[in-house]
Amino acid sequence: MASLNEILIKPEYRPCFIDLKDGRERKALFHKWIMKEDLFKKQYAMGLVELENGKVLEVYYSQIRFIDNKIEEYYYEEGE
Repeated sequence: MASLNEILIKPEYRPCFIDLKDGRERKALFHKWIMKEDLFKKQYAMGLVELENGKVLEVYYSQIRFIDNKIEEYYYEEGE
């Protein structure tokens, strides 16, 4: 158990849709970002997602569409 002086960081799973290569869209649960490296040592981010059947996939960020409207928690009206 964490004491009052410690910060506890736990993963936050987010519902999303992912675009598959065949053009279909699937429901998924986003787990986290992972860093990968290509043959030329260039790094890029991939999303680790879990499908409804429990299968875990690595997908490109452009294939993920979050559906929990998390950005609304940070949105503010202009002029406030």
